[in-house]
Amino acid sequence: MEIKIPFNNWSKERLNSKLKLATTRNKRYGKIGDTFSVDIKHRKYTFEILAVFQLTLYYVAKDLYAIEGADSPLEFRKVWEEIHPKLGWTPDKKVFVHLFRLTEVS
Repeated sequence: MEIKIPFNNWSKERLNSKLKLATTRNKRYGKIGDTFSVDIKHRKYTFEILAVFQLTLYYVAKDLYAIEGADSPLEFRKVWEEIHPKLGWTPDKKVFVHLFRLTEVS
């Protein structure tokens, strides 16, 4: 099933560079096998979800920051806080991690 997942410019840059292989969200956006597309620099990137699971923000920052496209746990935290100014950084908050792979660029 084709789903929609919004991405900010920071994330789009990392998707374009093939550095971002996961996205962490407050809710589950899809399931294994679902696809989503992102328009980046006049090209359409299509991705397939490989796994979806729950972790706390603490563990995402500590262990998964690199596949989120961040250079460090601190960068992941800063990006999260920019995207979620009202929610802020809550290390024990349960979130959904979506792992994906690039399937097509057109």
